[in-house]
Amino acid sequence: MGHDEKEQVQHAHGRLQDRRRPGGGSCASQGNLPVRRDCPHYGRAKLKARLWRARRRWGLSLLFSALCLAASSGDFVERVEIAGNETVKSKQITKEIAVRAGDVFSEDVLRGDIKRIFDMNKFDDVSVAVSTGVSGVVIRFDVKEKPRLRKFKFVGHKELSAGMLREKLTLSGGDYFSVGDIMNEIRAIQELYKGEGFSKVSVSHFIDEPDAKGRSVVTFYIEEGQKILISDIDLPGVQSFKLKKIKSLMELKRKKIFNAEKLDADIAKITEFYKDRGYARFEISEPYISYSNDGSFVKLTFFVYEGGRYDLGDMRFEGAVLKDSAKFLSLADEAKFRKGRVYSRKNEESFVAAFHGLYADDGYLKLMLVPEYEYKDGKVDILYKIHEGEQISINNIYIEGARRTKEFVIRREIHVSEGDPFKLTEVRESQRRIFNLGFFSDVQIIPTDTHVKDKMDLTFQVQEQQTGMLSVGAGYSSVDRLVGTVQISETNFRGMGQKLSLMWEFGARRKNYNLSFTEPYFFGRNLSFNTAIYDIDRVREYVSTSTVKDNYHEHKRGGSIGFGKRFMDVYTANATYAYEALRLYATDDPYMDGQKALADSRGITSSLRTSLTRDTRDYFWDPTTGSIYKVSEQVATDIFGGQNFFHRERLQISYFFPIVWKLVLVTNFEVGVVTGYGSTPDVPVYERFYTGGGESIRGYNYRGQIGPPKGGRYMNVNNLELKFPLVRENNQTVLQWAFFFDFGGAWSDRNDVNWSFGLTENHFKRGWGMGIRFKIPAFPVRLDWAKGLDHVRGESETQWYFTIGDIFW
Repeated sequence: MGHDEKEQVQHAHGRLQDRRRPGGGSCASQGNLPVRRDCPHYGRAKLKARLWRARRRWGLSLLFSALCLAASSGDFVERVEIAGNETVKSKQITKEIAVRAGDVFSEDVLRGDIKRIFDMNKFDDVSVAVSTGVSGVVIRFDVKEKPRLRKFKFVGHKELSAGMLREKLTLSGGDYFSVGDIMNEIRAIQELYKGEGFSKVSVSHFIDEPDAKGRSVVTFYIEEGQKILISDIDLPGVQSFKLKKIKSLMELKRKKIFNAEKLDADIAKITEFYKDRGYARFEISEPYISYSNDGSFVKLTFFVYEGGRYDLGDMRFEGAVLKDSAKFLSLADEAKFRKGRVYSRKNEESFVAAFHGLYADDGYLKLMLVPEYEYKDGKVDILYKIHEGEQISINNIYIEGARRTKEFVIRREIHVSEGDPFKLTEVRESQRRIFNLGFFSDVQIIPTDTHVKDKMDLTFQVQEQQTGMLSVGAGYSSVDRLVGTVQISETNFRGMGQKLSLMWEFGARRKNYNLSFTEPYFFGRNLSFNTAIYDIDRVREYVSTSTVKDNYHEHKRGGSIGFGKRFMDVYTANATYAYEALRLYATDDPYMDGQKALADSRGITSSLRTSLTRDTRDYFWDPTTGSIYKVSEQVATDIFGGQNFFHRERLQISYFFPIVWKLVLVTNFEVGVVTGYGSTPDVPVYERFYTGGGESIRGYNYRGQIGPPKGGRYMNVNNLELKFPLVRENNQTVLQWAFFFDFGGAWSDRNDVNWSFGLTENHFKRGWGMGIRFKIPAFPVRLDWAKGLDHVRGESETQWYFTIGDIFW
C-alpha cells in the first residue's frame, strides 16, 4: 500500500471515529434518487466500506511479519487478553479462539483465530498485539464492535405496509450489523416494491445514535414512485418462430407489472432458445422503453436479428501439447456436440465445461479456450485456440466458517496436501467428504491467486448447521401403541465429530433406555470406535393363526463395543462384540411357554459381528447416485458365559439411479439366513427373521402377516422407491415425496419357498404405497402409507409408519 493510500485510510478512519458522538449517524442511498443530503454524516457508508477493504489488505498483510519480530515459534503463551469489546462478553470471544495460556506460540493459530473472531459477525475490525511477559508472550486481541440494531422504522411507504416490509428483512432487534447488511436490506425492500410494479422506487437510510445499551434505530426513507404496467411488447425481426411462442418465453407479459430487474433474464431466455436451435449468430438488442404520457404504462421493443440457422461443421484444435485432440472429439461426442448436427449453444457449453474439467483434473486451472467461428454455406466451423498455462499447485489450505467444529475434524477429510497439484477432481472429493460429515449445510471451494503464478491458495468455506437435538414428545404405532419419548442426540459432540445419543422411551407396551457413543477417529487414527448400552422391555405378539394373537413381554438388557477401519476410500470393515441378557414373561401360548423356558436357560447371548461395506454414494444424506454393498456375519458363542449358539449371515445391496430432473430410483435387495448349532440347534423365536413393517415390506404388520408365526430362518426383502424433491435449500433436499413397491418373505426352510405371490406363509408378499421424507438435524424422518396386496381375510390391508432413518442404510 502506498503512502497516499495510507493517508486516505487514516483520514477515513478519523472521520468514522465520530460515528458515536452526539449528533452523529450515517446514511446512504441505493436506487434512482440521490443520497439524502439533509442527513448528517453524508457519505460515510461509502468511506466505511473503502476503509474495510483497505484495512483488510494493508493491516493483515503486515500483521504476521510484526508477530515474527515479537515472538518466535518456540515461545509459550503467558496469557490471552481481549480489549475493545463493549457489549460482547470476553468469554464469548475466548470460546471461539483456539489459542490458550500455556500453548506454544503459533502464527497459524493466530491467523485462524482472527478469522474465527471475524466469523462471529459482531466486529468491524480485529487486530492482535504480541508483547513479552514475565514467563512468555502476551497476546491481546483488539476488537471494534459493529453497531447493534434496536429496530427498523419506515418513512414514506403508502402502498405496502410496514409488516410486509419487515417480512423481507433478515436483521432483527439485537443483531449486529454493518453498512453492507443495511445495503442488503435496502435491496430486499426494492425487490419487493419492484415485484409490485414500482420500478422507480428509491430507498435511503439513516442510523440513529446508539442508546445506553449500544443499540441504534435504522430508518428507511422510501420514495415509492408510480406503479407501472406493460402496455405492449414488440419484437421486430422475429420470422422463424411464431411471435406468440417467443413471448411465452418471457416472464414480462402485456398488461402485467413492469419490473426492470427481469429484462436481462428475458433477453437471456430468448437468446438461449434461438442458439440452442442452430441460430448461432442470433442477436437481440437492449429494450427500447417508451412511457405513456402519465407514466403509468411502458411499451417494450426488442430488435431481433435471427441470422440464419446453422449446422455444426468442422472442429479444429490448435495449441494443445499435453492432450491428444482425439480425446477432445470424444468429449464433444459425449456432449452431443458433433459435426452434422444442428448447432446448439447448450451442447457447446457442456463440451467446453468437460474440456476445462479434463485439464483441471491434472491441475491446469488457468486453461484458456478461445473459439473462432466461421460461417459459410449453412455451417459453422470452429477453431479452438488452446492456451494450456502452467500446472497449478496448492500453496496453502484454509478453512473458513467453522465456528463450532474443530478445524482438525475438517482437515482429516481433506485428501489433498499443500504442495500437491491442484487436481480439481481430488479437491471435489474432499469437498464431498466434508459435506458427508453432516455438520454443514454448504461447503464451497474457493481457489485464490497468490504472488506466485503457478500456485493458488485453496479455501474450504463451510456453513455450519444444527447438529444437536433435544426432543420431548409422544408417538403412536400399531405395534407399541402410545409411547412417550425423551431424546438428546448430537452428531458433532464437542465440535470433534463424535456422536452421542441418549434416549428414553416409556409407554404401556414399550420401555427403552439407550445410550450410544461413536468416535470416528479413535486416538486420531483412521479407526472408529463405538459403544452402546440399552435396556428394552416391550410387548410382542405371537400370531398363532391369522385371527388369534397372544401377547408376551420381551426384556433385553445389554451392550456392545465395536471398531471400524476405513480403507481405499469406499470400504469399511467393522467388528462388534455384543453381550445381551434376555428373558420372556407373561406368556400365554403353549409354544411361547416353551420359548420362555428356553430363554430362562439360554437367555444370554455373547456374539461377535463382522461386516464389510462398500459405499460409493455421492452424498450420504441425499444420495442421487452410487451403491451400497454390505455383507455381515454374526456368531454367538459361549465366550463370557454365552448360552445361545447361532450364526447369522446377511447380504444387502442398494443402488441409486438418477433418472431425469431430480428423480432418483432406489433399489434394495436383502437376504439373510440364521442357523443354530451346539446345544441350541433350533433357533429361538427371538433370534429369527420377521419381515413386514416400516423397515422391510410395508403394508403389513411387523410380525404375524408374512412368513411363519414363529419367524423364519431364511429371509428376503426387495424394495423399489422413486423419490423426487418438494423443497430444496442450499442445493439439499429437505422435503421429498416417494412412491414405493416392496416384496419378499420369510421361511423356516429353504425348501419352503414358494416363488410366486400369494396368501400362504410360504408365498412372496407384496406392498405398495407413498410417503414423505424430511430432514431434521442428525437424521432423516419418514412418514409412509402402505397397502399390502396379499392379505388373508381379516387382516388390515393398510398401514401407517412413522420411522427414523433411511430404509436403505
